[in-house]
Amino acid sequence: MSLSLWLTDRSRYETGTGHCPRARYLGYHAGPHGYGWARKAQSVPTVTGTLIHQPLADILGILQREDRLPTDREVHEAIEAACADYAALVEKRGLTAVMEPEGLALRVAEQLTLLAGLVWTWVRVVLPQFHEDWRVLEVEREDVTVLGCTCGLGDQMGTAEEHDARGCGGLGWMTRGDCLAARRTLPSYAYHDFKSTSQASGNWEAGFLHRVQLIAGVLGAERRLGVPIDQVYLHALIKGKYESAWDSEQKKAVGPKYQNTPLVYGWKRPANPPLMEEDWGVSYYYVDAAGKNRKRSGYERTGIWTLPESVWGGCLSPSDYWTRALAAEGKLTDSYRLIGPIAREDWKLDGFLRQLQGEEGRWQNALWALHVLRERGVDWGHPEFMAKLDEVVAQNRGDACHSYFGETCPNLPLCDRLDGWAHPETIGFVPRRSHHQPELDQQIARGLLAPEDAEEVDA
Repeated sequence: MSLSLWLTDRSRYETGTGHCPRARYLGYHAGPHGYGWARKAQSVPTVTGTLIHQPLADILGILQREDRLPTDREVHEAIEAACADYAALVEKRGLTAVMEPEGLALRVAEQLTLLAGLVWTWVRVVLPQFHEDWRVLEVEREDVTVLGCTCGLGDQMGTAEEHDARGCGGLGWMTRGDCLAARRTLPSYAYHDFKSTSQASGNWEAGFLHRVQLIAGVLGAERRLGVPIDQVYLHALIKGKYESAWDSEQKKAVGPKYQNTPLVYGWKRPANPPLMEEDWGVSYYYVDAAGKNRKRSGYERTGIWTLPESVWGGCLSPSDYWTRALAAEGKLTDSYRLIGPIAREDWKLDGFLRQLQGEEGRWQNALWALHVLRERGVDWGHPEFMAKLDEVVAQNRGDACHSYFGETCPNLPLCDRLDGWAHPETIGFVPRRSHHQPELDQQIARGLLAPEDAEEVDA
């Protein structure tokens, strides 16, 4: 555990520099314990990179330990474990008591199907070639790299524990790389990062080519393994948008929203015995024997979790069957994009590390100014505290308030001073619980947070 180091990570750095400084303050530094507030969610959790990471980590762990491809049964079990965790999260949020049962069941079924579909997509589209090209070295391993060392050991030297033992006041850069791998045929090492996105636009892809924070995330692994990691690959799993269907006559989206991806919805023609049996298609359009595009007349968009077992019974699940069907028609690759290799550029990395230390130093100064007020009993909600907060932590008013991973920023009730804003705990905010183990250990060691009392967020 680290008690003397100032801990930070990529999420809070990017939140403060690329989204909104006030969002970083509220999410990582505010609250009674000084580790930030998390909004206690009252909506159905959507599938994000965090949820997808666990089954992928289980699968990659098999490659790491045994250097072999997992069986379909092992993939299925990894997905089932992740789905059980998702169901537990829904239960934790108490949604069964506040949402209409049918709507809740539909949304949960969509997200569970999406989770399974994305994992099967990566396994079918990527994994065989990935295993042939790469030997997995590490999966989801925590690292803390020390920068700005004050104890004499030196930057990027020794462990965080060694720096801590010497009372180091440096910066602890927390990272947890998704997958580090070595090429089988060349002396080359790469970091493989997994992202989920509603759509992989050209601008979204291009942004990662300049994102030096990705390669900065493997500094600890480089030191530990004693090898240079010179490339980054980004594996983008495409979820599709949560949107209403487009009505060509009204020229607008109408009706209830749904997860618009072929991984979740297919097209079903109901049975009409004895004339016709039930039939399914992977898309609304198909190519006939003459090579012409045709519409599936009489077919309706239908969730593939409703596939009868008589259809998928030879497979492990509806998603197992459906991703095979999509692959057979050449449509499964539409849900995956590989970005990279993104080459390491040391001058960019060195520049980022200087910027990181400068940014964290500014945050230390800002938080010290607020701490001085707190020592006098002047805290959140008091006019003097709010005035000083405005002075040292800016708000990025505008698009940032409504572009937080496609949603409204969860901190908006506090920034807009809605009813109860001065007492966040009364309007659904709870202390943040980091998913980085070093920081969680620090919170617990300082007696500032009991693990069961807090909301775990992607920090």
